Amino acid sequence: MSTDVDTNDLNARVRRLEKHNRWTSGIATLAVVLLVGTWLLGAHQAPKVIQAKGFLLADDNGVERGHFALANGEPTLALFDENGKNRLAVECTEKGAQLALFDEKERTRGIFGLTKQGSALVVFDENGTRRGEFASVTGGPRITLYDGNEKPRASLTLTNGRPNLMFLDENRKARGWFALTKDGVGIELSDENGRPRGLFTCGGDIAKLTFSDEKGEVQGAFSLTKDGPMLALSNEKGRLQGAFALGKDGPRLVLADENGKLLFFAPQNSK
Repeated sequence: MSTDVDTNDLNARVRRLEKHNRWTSGIATLAVVLLVGTWLLGAHQAPKVIQAKGFLLADDNGVERGHFALANGEPTLALFDENGKNRLAVECTEKGAQLALFDEKERTRGIFGLTKQGSALVVFDENGTRRGEFASVTGGPRITLYDGNEKPRASLTLTNGRPNLMFLDENRKARGWFALTKDGVGIELSDENGRPRGLFTCGGDIAKLTFSDEKGEVQGAFSLTKDGPMLALSNEKGRLQGAFALGKDGPRLVLADENGKLLFFAPQNSK
């Protein structure tokens, strides 16, 4: 959808974090030496400013538990579990900031990011596959659900304060739509090519169900108004050829040819 937060950019940045989620032993040792040297030179006085390329956090067993460093010139913060596995990473770049969570196998399970387009929360399954996203962008908030191939299958958006629910097939074609508009509610069904074939609307004193052909021409409509129900049928050119209505004065039947010329009307002598 056109209001999508750039989740591809978020994913690329997570992969970049994963690539730099380890310090080499030489750099780590140098960071520790620099810190100790700075403390000794300070003669037991806490320095006002500490400048370094990176900081390493290790437990009593020497297992790396975290680091704060520059990766490709961008500041990153990473935390590791007791097995040295990366479980959390924070990154800040000129494009925005993000927080990434990883499981015990270092697979991405969640990303919260903020970019110029807006903010987004993305969740992944146990295989590292994106399955859901909540985004808040200029067009409004949106929730998207993805299948096992990371294809969007359902989307809930809020536009101008009104909700819209959409279902998509495996080819990303919209097949079903449910929306609340200023005039009422509407349900639309589409074929495998994404073309509308059925529409139900309800608003005010009118409820209407219409069917369209593969070209989008309405060929059947059933409506219910305060005057009563009516069934209308049209040809492929959209011209009315038959209608049956039940009103306050009783039933009415209208038949016409393919050019719209009246052939039959009943009752003939209705008042």
